Amino acid sequence: MEEEALIWFQEAKEAGQFTSWEAFVRALHIRFGANTYDDPMETLTRLRQVSSVALYKGQFEASSNRIKELSEKHKLSCFLSDLKNEIRLLVRKLNPQNLSAAFGLAKIQEEYLGASRRNANPKPWNEGIKNSILGPTPMIKNDPKGSKLLIQKISPAQMEERRKKGLCYYCEDKWQIGHKCRTSRIFLMEGLQEVPKEGEPNVQLEEVSDVYNSQQELHQFKESRCPEGFAEITLYALLGSPSLGTMRVWSRINYQNMVILIDSGSTHYFLDEALLKLLKLPILTQDCFKVKVANGDVLQTKEACHEVQIRLQRTFFQIRLYSLGHI
Repeated sequence: MEEEALIWFQEAKEAGQFTSWEAFVRALHIRFGANTYDDPMETLTRLRQVSSVALYKGQFEASSNRIKELSEKHKLSCFLSDLKNEIRLLVRKLNPQNLSAAFGLAKIQEEYLGASRRNANPKPWNEGIKNSILGPTPMIKNDPKGSKLLIQKISPAQMEERRKKGLCYYCEDKWQIGHKCRTSRIFLMEGLQEVPKEGEPNVQLEEVSDVYNSQQELHQFKESRCPEGFAEITLYALLGSPSLGTMRVWSRINYQNMVILIDSGSTHYFLDEALLKLLKLPILTQDCFKVKVANGDVLQTKEACHEVQIRLQRTFFQIRLYSLGHI
């Protein structure tokens, strides 16, 4: 005995209820047997399958075994009538001859229906790893007052005035290399299109192709755009900081590996003075000129190196480098 029956037996034994075998059987029937108002046939007819076939079979056997004179045919009929409709119809179609056959067919149909549902609704491939990699979806708090993005416009005249005073374009502080604004804001710089006055010739800008027949033509075009004494370099190239118009790549100059900054806004190739000494390149001092930085400052080149061979991946180029001191 175990659980409830064991507890009852120990308590009844301590109370001295088991004076004889007949007394034990009578007490057992009173405690666990059917009472006068219990009708096993009613229990059997009210039984319905609500979960698995195996659990329903156990409940059916517990109720049917209490009815002594119920035939196998009637038991089979009651068992089939209480199955779920999705299982009962197929089992009746196969016409089982006994309870064991009916139970086996019902079990097979139940497994088939479960497999069909799983195939009809497959799980997404990332369901198990969604939370482990990406984490939970962050909560976004809505500002009840509503936040407006303020954009301040800067005209070319304002830019020129700030440049003359040495002020930053975006704040009231003095501009210098490495300067950062204390407060972050968004500024919009608009270019103004000049409309020619009456009587003035309307000058059309000629579009220049990006394809040149030789390096000499490319060099002549650069010289015509930026004559000696008025070269230009961007702040990104001067500070070595990335931007949309710059790209860092590995290169090799005179058997030395280094990172170079390709800048579409600069007109010449510039080199730090320390690297110039490290590379041990032939130096010319007479080929020097002034360089205009994008913020309006003017720098002076100190030295130059002609026909420097540079390797990018598997391609070699010959360029002319200019030293700007410590960039």
